[in-house]
Amino acid sequence: MIEFAYTAKDRASDKIVKGKISADSQMAAANILNTKDLFPIKIVPASSQNILASVSFLNKVNPKKRVIFTRQLATLVKAGLPITQALSTSIEQVTDKNFKSKLEKVAASVEGGQTLADSFGQYPDVFNNVYVSLVHAGEESGTLDDSLERLADQQEKEQQIISKVRGALIYPVLVLVVIIGVLGFMLVSVMPQIQSLYTELKKPLPIVTQITVVVSQFSITYWPLT
Repeated sequence: MIEFAYTAKDRASDKIVKGKISADSQMAAANILNTKDLFPIKIVPASSQNILASVSFLNKVNPKKRVIFTRQLATLVKAGLPITQALSTSIEQVTDKNFKSKLEKVAASVEGGQTLADSFGQYPDVFNNVYVSLVHAGEESGTLDDSLERLADQQEKEQQIISKVRGALIYPVLVLVVIIGVLGFMLVSVMPQIQSLYTELKKPLPIVTQITVVVSQFSITYWPLT
């Protein structure tokens, strides 16, 4: 028996569910899900899913590329193109291989009869709950183009805020690095010279200087900076 991780659609509640199941093969796993009134969307060996999850940070989709895709899809839907054609055209413009691969699977899912929201929901690492919920609301109300535009606007604002925060943090980080560098230089280079000077003069070191010298010697011995 093989343990599989699955994503399926509950036919009764029309919700996407995830879980694990043991079966002899993927086909057998799909049959078991069908008997439970679940429509299989994705079935993969649980072991391979764990491996992929462990390196998922390497395949993270650039938020800016998601914004561009979302806005282009909104434009095409607003122009009156069928969702399958709008998806296909938008995907052609995507250059990120990982993102494009997932979008192609989304398009295949939509062509297979799934809603756009459910198809996006298969990839929570790319399309979060807010994204999926707004797409679902747009599909239900017939205002998918407006929902996609709002999503693109929202994501752009989020990216602007993140950029500003990062920019604001650069200066303090640089200052901290400089301070650490100066302290390191003093501990390794300056304090030994001060100690030698006091030794030559045969004068006792002030208590604060003694403590600093101990820290300096410890740094040189156990954390060499030179």
